Amino acid sequence: MAASNIDLPVIDLKKAQDPAKRLDVARKLVHALETVGFLYIDNAKDLDSQKLMTNTRWFFSLPDEEKQQLSRRQWNPFSRNRYRGYFPLQEGEISYKEGFEIGQEIPPDDDTIHPFFNEPNVWPAGLEGSRAFHSDMVEYYYAATHCGAEILRLVSLGCDLGEEWFEDMFFPNSLSTLRLLHYPARYGDVPDEAVDDGTVLCCSEHSDSGKNYITTAYHHVTTYYSLGENNDDDEEEEEEESSMITMR
Repeated sequence: MAASNIDLPVIDLKKAQDPAKRLDVARKLVHALETVGFLYIDNAKDLDSQKLMTNTRWFFSLPDEEKQQLSRRQWNPFSRNRYRGYFPLQEGEISYKEGFEIGQEIPPDDDTIHPFFNEPNVWPAGLEGSRAFHSDMVEYYYAATHCGAEILRLVSLGCDLGEEWFEDMFFPNSLSTLRLLHYPARYGDVPDEAVDDGTVLCCSEHSDSGKNYITTAYHHVTTYYSLGENNDDDEEEEEEESSMITMR
């Protein structure tokens, strides 16, 4: 899988707060999404990447039995959730990762939200650091959601649709997910499908569904994105229009 250096555009959300510059920023964002499809976001409000890393390390360093209690139904018969919660490493799979997913905080007795679309979050409890983890993750989730909303406003503005064009599609009851991921080093028996030109992969080629993906980069050169014309070698296929947005 060949890698190439591409200068990704940088979108400065602080500049977008200046009424005199907002339309120019919006048009630059739309151009980036229409051409490259990947970009960097600067000056995203309240998104503390170091605090996110600290909490991510805390969670994945928990004993397996603690994480298992937070697993969704596939791995925990006592869980009612099919999506929110923890999922473990799966030996023999091409994608070799563990993760933890949350959405918006919803009271369990809220009958205005359909449980098929919005499951309650599950949290570690009774452990040193668990309250801080809960608080920090909720704070980060809503900060990222607000960042996503601002990006959508800029997209619609840059398309001459008016800033609120996407509002009713995604808010107020957003289905956004905050996913923490851990890709450990892979040893032992590795599936043939997880080896590419001698390189062991922890995540294989795939296309995700959704509109915007906001990721946090920690200067680890671990991911390749194929940005060429559509062909069998492309990681990003056109089945679902989407974009990758990286905080830096």
